[in-house]
Amino acid sequence: GQTFFVNSTDSIRPMSPIPLNIALTIALTQGNSIISWTTNGTASFRLQTTSILGLGANWTAITNLSSVVGSQYQVTLPRTGGTQFYRLKSLTP
Repeated sequence: GQTFFVNSTDSIRPMSPIPLNIALTIALTQGNSIISWTTNGTASFRLQTTSILGLGANWTAITNLSSVVGSQYQVTLPRTGGTQFYRLKSLTP
């Protein structure tokens, strides 16, 4: 999946590509991160997060409900000040 690195200095950069050209976008607002991705063909994807990458990574599903804004799914999350990574995970094998 596509993983983004967000650190406490508010820098954002993609970590790896995702199939189907689905891209996550992260907008930082005062106190929140707004994560969005296209609605085109992504109904079977769920947003996940972890605080570390590699063998010790524990990806957990974001439980905040997404909303549709235009042609994008959007999830608003409070900013924690720590490093977080995000990815879209397909629910179909």
